[in-house]
This record gives sequence, C-alpha cells and structure tokens, in this order.
Amino acid sequence: MLLIIAGQWLISVLSRLTLGPTEIPADPLEKYPLAIQLFFGAVVAPFYETLVFQWACIRLLRRLRLEWRSTALVATILFGMAHGFHGRWLLGMFVAGGILAMVFITEARRPAGHPFWMTFAVHALFNALVFAMMSWG
Repeated sequence: MLLIIAGQWLISVLSRLTLGPTEIPADPLEKYPLAIQLFFGAVVAPFYETLVFQWACIRLLRRLRLEWRSTALVATILFGMAHGFHGRWLLGMFVAGGILAMVFITEARRPAGHPFWMTFAVHALFNALVFAMMSWG
C-alpha cells in the first residue's frame, strides 16, 4: 500500500511540475452523507473492483495460460481504463492497478495465500486513506 501512495505522490508531483495543476474528476458520491461515501468508497467499490479486475481477470488469464507478468499487465490496463480517461488521473490508476495486481499475484503464488482478501484489504485501506485526506485536507 505504501507503494501505491508513493507512486501516486510521485506522479502527482512530476505531472504538476511539468503539466501544471489539474482537476480531479467529480465524485459521484459527494452529494451523500460522509458515512455513505466512506462505505461505498472504502468497502463496496474495492470489493467489486477486486472481484472484477484482480480475481476474475487474473484467474481467467491464467486459465488461458498467460504468464504472470502478462497477466498483471492486462489486469493493470483494465483497472486503469475502468477509472476513466482524465490525463494523469489515468496514470495514477495504472500505478494503483499494477500494485493491486502484484498483491493478488504474490498472494496467489503463496501456498497459504489469500489473494482476494489481501488485495481487497489493501485496496479498501488505500481508498479509506484517500477519502480521509480529501475529506479533512
């Protein structure tokens, strides 16, 4: 998770220095109470995205006999594209998707790993931290 935060920060700093300030896409949940925003942003969305972009995507690609690196790359691209095409926002989502794919694959390769739950936990915690920074910052 620290890699996701570091990657997002580095992209933000470098792009701000080269491209200037940018707007973050509108949040579709901003009109709802904070508890609803937190629940959907830090529980529902990470659960669904882990199910679709890591569990289903990686499992399917591995069944098609794609090697681990290619599988991670495809899952990363799909995760990034699903989050919209908003300039450097897309690049940040690629970083997050890549880290989440690697968490899933690392756990899937461990004999006693729990790839879905570990990836979901990292994703949920990351989203909760972003939510906290945006809400109180």
